[in-house]
Amino acid sequence: MLASHLYPEIEHYHTNDVTVLHDDILKRKFDVHVNSANCQPLSGLNPRSLGWADPRMDSYTAACKAKAVWQLVNPQLQTWDENVVPARHLGTDQMIDQLDKLWGDVHKVNNAKNWGALASRPRILAVNFTDVDEIPYSQPVEINYAYDDHWRSPKRISPCVVASERTQNPPMAISDTSSIKRQLTNAEALRVMSYPDTVLGGPAAGMLSDAGLRSVIGSGFDYNHSWFILRELKPPGSSLKTAAVAAPVVWEEATQTQYEKFMLGMDGPTRRQYFRDKQEAENFKLLECWLKLKDPHIPRRKAKHYAIPHGLKKVCGHRPGDHARAS
Repeated sequence: MLASHLYPEIEHYHTNDVTVLHDDILKRKFDVHVNSANCQPLSGLNPRSLGWADPRMDSYTAACKAKAVWQLVNPQLQTWDENVVPARHLGTDQMIDQLDKLWGDVHKVNNAKNWGALASRPRILAVNFTDVDEIPYSQPVEINYAYDDHWRSPKRISPCVVASERTQNPPMAISDTSSIKRQLTNAEALRVMSYPDTVLGGPAAGMLSDAGLRSVIGSGFDYNHSWFILRELKPPGSSLKTAAVAAPVVWEEATQTQYEKFMLGMDGPTRRQYFRDKQEAENFKLLECWLKLKDPHIPRRKAKHYAIPHGLKKVCGHRPGDHARAS
């Protein structure tokens, strides 16, 4: 129901269970398949996570089977699988190898902070339409822009936002006027994950308690992961080796004072490198103005004279005729 409030056009499958899919959906043609199965069986936050012994891993197995069927219907299906980095006690590398074989594509470890996120979010990503290792790193903005007024972050990059406030290393905020510390509000948690704090507003927010909202936020994708991967999607029906298409981006917003303080905190070389990184990450090119030198042997044109209303002559502060001839 929450998804329907956020996106009324969404179509839900009637079982609401990936382990119970029928031919009415398995025989349909899809262009993109994004999977993010339950993370609890693999999470390193729980020293007793069970891995494959946890029945919640059935959702991952079912998603892999569905992917294989959909790829038979559409061989050009573009897929992305995302999950937490498996816990050490489960054997991180061995577990990733098993996930690779089951999913059919190689999972690579990537932290959202490498792509400009304000909070650490290490994840394993298996993407068949781009190489995540080839996506350039991006510098984050000042993290304190994401905090409420008179609160600041004790760290340059926040710890991972998780689905519960009961965690070993939660993101924290420190008061500017005292030594009081607290955990992030839901709005701040959204901002450090690069979402606007109103994304869960309106009827959607009214459906959930604060703990419920935290669970939704902590279970979601970091926006930077979504943006840098989904912008590499290829046009439907084309080869997976064709050029990428564009996707929307959330712009960084700050007041002029905040931005000036941010820029003044850099020395010259750091500021130049910052803009180089921005240009590379966003494929931005500085405005170029090409001037063509005319043949010097061609006589110069005579200056044009323009009529200026009588009331503006005093404002100009000089003789309009002299100004026109001089130009």
